[in-house]
Amino acid sequence: MWAVMGRISKVVGKRHARDGINNAIKAGQVKRPVWCQQCHTKPQAGTEAHHSKHDRALRVRFLCKPCHVKADKAHRRGKGIK
Repeated sequence: MWAVMGRISKVVGKRHARDGINNAIKAGQVKRPVWCQQCHTKPQAGTEAHHSKHDRALRVRFLCKPCHVKADKAHRRGKGIK
């Protein structure tokens, strides 16, 4: 029971973080950069917001897809990204 509740709260936290940054971008409070903040390339598909902690919706790094995948894998392993 508690394991299920933990997963639900984690999903809700991710949703709130994602909605928070998307609303801030739409409102003009945050500007999505064109360049990846990790590898400094300009991805054709644009950048994605990466939350290292989902309880801080506006604290993000904007990354290209490959860097975002690496960051998520590192975060799951507990290492974070540099």
